[in-house]
This record gives sequence, structure tokens and C-alpha cells, in this order.
Amino acid sequence: MRLINTIKYDVLSQFRYGFYYAYIAILILYYGLLTNIPTELRNDIEVLIIFSDPSAVGYFIIGGILLLEKDQNTMENLFVTPIRIYEYIFSKVISLTLLAVLITIIILMTTWNEPLHLFTLLLGVILTSIFFTLLGLTAAVYSNSLNEYLLKAPLIVSVFYLPVVEYLNIYHHPLFNIIPGKASLVLLEGGFEELEPLSLVYAVATLSAWIVLAYMLAYRSFYKRIILRIEGR
Repeated sequence: MRLINTIKYDVLSQFRYGFYYAYIAILILYYGLLTNIPTELRNDIEVLIIFSDPSAVGYFIIGGILLLEKDQNTMENLFVTPIRIYEYIFSKVISLTLLAVLITIIILMTTWNEPLHLFTLLLGVILTSIFFTLLGLTAAVYSNSLNEYLLKAPLIVSVFYLPVVEYLNIYHHPLFNIIPGKASLVLLEGGFEELEPLSLVYAVATLSAWIVLAYMLAYRSFYKRIILRIEGR
């Protein structure tokens, strides 16, 4: 029950910060773009847009949220309550993943008229969003200001975007297979085309393993950089 209330608070906070309203304008831009490109190119463009924006939206938003909460001393007040670190992290991840799913559904409803493997596509969005939000939380914890975070963000996330060059048939390398971005693209593309069972297992297993690592890193970083500072240790 406490986690549910925390999620509700985070969603309302995201409304208050204007993230949902900002995406109205972004969605209008996507609609204009996707409805004015040739049908044969729309599949690939949809995958890349969903991969680079809705799926990774948590990475960029979590930094602003966490740093704002640090500046407003929200965490000092929050962590004198019974809330646990994992509840704080889960709430941020779940609320931002809900936003990612909502954006994806709106994009698909307004720009795509062909049959979809919706379960596979949304699974890709959810797992990718979880990973990137956890990654963004760790990066934000180690940032002292929003400007510092925004400078770090492209450098960090670009590593996980490298498989895009393989998706575009520009460059191929076996190491791309262990990068979570490759697994994300496999699932997202599987939303538009039939995905082989082995490819599905590969993508889910790879993203799940990276999510576990990202959560462990986020939890440890948050405890060392936030909780111990609040406790004065």
C-alpha cells in the first residue's frame, strides 16, 4: 500500500513538473513526422523513435526529478518516514515506465494502421524503460547539478545506443549482442515483425540481466551518496 501511494505521489509530481504537458508538444511533432514519411520507411522510423524517446524517457527525466528533490531537501523529509530505498527506486521506475508506455501507445494509435505484436513491443518498452531509468538514477546521484547531469547524460547513454548503427546496417560487431540497446531494438522490431522464439529469449534475458545490475548499482549509489549523507555519516 505504501508503494502504491508513493507511485501516485510521483505521478502527480510529474504532472506538476510539467513532464506530461511537455510531451503533448513532442507527440504532435512525432505525428507530423510519421504521417509524412513513406510507408515503407515508417516501420524503421517508428522503432528508432520509440527506442530513443519513450523507452529512454526515464533516463532524462529521473535526473531532473532527483536533483530537484535534493535541492528542495525533499529526501531529508522523505527518509525520516518508514519508506525504504527500494520503494523510492521502484516508485520512480514504475511511474516513469507508465509514462513511457502511455507515450508509446499514443504514438502507435495515431500513426500506425497495420497489425502489431503489441505484447512484444510493450515488453520491449517496459524493460528498456526500467533499465534506462535505473541508469539515469545512478548518473543523477553522482551529479551535483542539472547542468552536470545533462553533460554526462549523452556520454553515458551513447554507449547503449551503439547498436543503432547495426540496426541501420552501417556497422556490425559481435559485441553489440551484449549491449542492452541491441536487445531493446530486437523486442521493439518484434512489435512490427514476427520475432523468433530464440530472439525473444535472448532479448528478455539480456535486458533482465542488465536491469539486475543497474538496480544493484542504483541502490548502492543511492545509499552511499544520499542516505549516508542524510544520516550524517
